[in-house]
Amino acid sequence: MFCLCDIIITRLGENKLPKLSVIIPCYNQAEYILDAVNSVKESSFKDVEIIVINDGSNNISKEDFNKLLEGYDNLKIIHQNNLGVCRARNNGIEAASGEYILPLDADDKIAPTYIEQAVKILDENENIGVVYCEAEYFGGKSGKLNLKPATVINMLTQNRIFAASMFRKSDFTKFGGYRPDGELGCEDWDLWLSFIENGYEIYQIPAILFYYRKHPNTRTEEALKFHKYIQIRKNIIKLHKNLYKKYFWQIVLPLSFMIAKNAVYNLKNGIIGVKKILRRIYYKTAINVFNLYPNIKRINKTKLQKVIDNFLRSDEKRITETAENVVVSMTSIPNRMYDIHYAIFSVITQSVKPEKFILYLGKDKFPNGEKDIPEQVLAFKPYGLEFRFVEDVKSFTKLVPALEEFPDKTIVTADDDIFYESDWLKNLLVTHQKYPGDVIVHKHKNIKLDSENRPVPYKNWTDKKENDAAFSNFLLGVGGVLYPPNSLYNEVSNKNLFLNLCPTNDDLWFYTMAVLNGTKIRIAENSISNLTIINIERELNLNDEPTLYKGNRVCQTDIQFNNILGYYENLKELYERKN
Repeated sequence: MFCLCDIIITRLGENKLPKLSVIIPCYNQAEYILDAVNSVKESSFKDVEIIVINDGSNNISKEDFNKLLEGYDNLKIIHQNNLGVCRARNNGIEAASGEYILPLDADDKIAPTYIEQAVKILDENENIGVVYCEAEYFGGKSGKLNLKPATVINMLTQNRIFAASMFRKSDFTKFGGYRPDGELGCEDWDLWLSFIENGYEIYQIPAILFYYRKHPNTRTEEALKFHKYIQIRKNIIKLHKNLYKKYFWQIVLPLSFMIAKNAVYNLKNGIIGVKKILRRIYYKTAINVFNLYPNIKRINKTKLQKVIDNFLRSDEKRITETAENVVVSMTSIPNRMYDIHYAIFSVITQSVKPEKFILYLGKDKFPNGEKDIPEQVLAFKPYGLEFRFVEDVKSFTKLVPALEEFPDKTIVTADDDIFYESDWLKNLLVTHQKYPGDVIVHKHKNIKLDSENRPVPYKNWTDKKENDAAFSNFLLGVGGVLYPPNSLYNEVSNKNLFLNLCPTNDDLWFYTMAVLNGTKIRIAENSISNLTIINIERELNLNDEPTLYKGNRVCQTDIQFNNILGYYENLKELYERKN
């Protein structure tokens, strides 16, 4: 593990290592943080350091966050970009000096004797790996948490232990820490199963010593939604398959019951919710279990993340050819930042390197500039990634600002949710060298006309290669598009026009600008049309993240194409021409 913090402020009392480190990640919960810190300070056990990780909170400045915690001894503050609770805890534990670790969420509290009792148990029992206690709600709900005993069988069917449980730092390090795959709300469950797999016992103190603040729409409640409930269990089983194999016949019935119980719970959302659940189950089962869609290529995020981590740690410089006067341009939005680094890595590691690689971001969506960018994205700056914060013009931001900044350079657009093969850029450039005046694409559609020479609905356009270069080759930006200098019509940057005529379809606009300029669209030699998807759930509309597909459905492409044909009456004549 490695720490990705940008500021560490340390205030230590005595010059000695503490017995225990309490790790408190905080994202936009500064109003509760003093409750958590004070509950630790009121502990009967005093040999403690507190490490607070400000995980990129955007509702309080670093200075105000520091002032909030002024006056506390034995306290460290780590400021980092928003990386999520797993990496926040990992970074805090890496910076910890204590022999024992106690994670505590910023909005929760502990009783004064919890630490003392838990430390005593770990001191006296080497075979015990995790110590926790009984707990009760406070805040939006009251009453005792109904936690079944953390037996092996119970733990394999459902997580029974909350995050605020004590363990040895040496064991945590040995098991690899919290895995970022657990961001849905199961990273602690994964860790507890690692303890069980390695032969450790788990002990519960028979007293209420932990207080869990109840909020609406917590990560735990989010994890109860059926599609995520299934996804979590699939991930857990995959990560601990040997343990599940060992106890298979003892858990198959209770696990099936738990899944059925959750399904019934989710049916309360109504018939629409049931339809969504069934659709998601179908696609996830068809893709992941039966492989009914073999042409859908997707990345293994866990394996790829290890490759990226090794790449970033390595001092070895990759020697690749640089394409002069070539700019790769990309854009994104805040809720795509958590996995855009996979797409960026695929561009950084191309067999041919562009002269510049720029991520254009709307300054209204990223008001603090690079401070709003996750560390896993900023990590690519030494490898050529640049940032520009510009006027946000939706998906058009991936090309329009680059055209204005580099009017005499060749610009290649890339999408933020595709992992491009290593020769993706090279294949575009090889074709461009032979046909320097054409727009070059990897993916396209053939515009089809009816008997009256009107375009048929977009869903009936084909992707069969009919012409190498033609006005009727409709470019698809998802595959990457190469635009030579001066290849687009002079109104390409007119935001009033494109936001009025085709506000959600940049492909339509850039196609129109090419054709009006007399520029044909050519399919690249050795074109890569079967793309590797980074987020298959988002691509298939199985989650609630925004996509262009969602914006362009219900015949929006046809409506917006008709808008363009009505405004540019000569466009139809151009794409009807024989090539």
